[in-house]
Amino acid sequence: MDNNNTPTQTAARPGMLTVLCILSMIFNGLLLIFCLIGIFALAAISGMFPGLLSGLLPSSPLYAILSVVLCAITFYGVIQMWKLKKMGFYMYAGAQVAGVVISTMQTGFSIAGTIFCAVWIALYYMNLKHMS
Repeated sequence: MDNNNTPTQTAARPGMLTVLCILSMIFNGLLLIFCLIGIFALAAISGMFPGLLSGLLPSSPLYAILSVVLCAITFYGVIQMWKLKKMGFYMYAGAQVAGVVISTMQTGFSIAGTIFCAVWIALYYMNLKHMS
């Protein structure tokens, strides 16, 4: 039997990677939607009541824009990991680390946020061998 004519089999996605990707897609998808809604809602409220939210808003609109961009990169990275692409891991990890750095510069260091980010990167890293 000639093996050259058989269709190539795609690599099976490990169960752990599947669960991680699904949870990340749900979380990052919702976060992206809420960030976009929040930017427009807070901008409208701050326009109506200029001093009301001064302590709650980021000191720069650049922070809000960077948050949305990093969230979108993270989401895209997860989609790439779902497709078993290593580049998705690097996009995800880079965006997560950049998010921690930007968050630290803006609001101060968060040990819980940093640990959470590190754990998820480590869990994805454990599945890197299954990606091409």
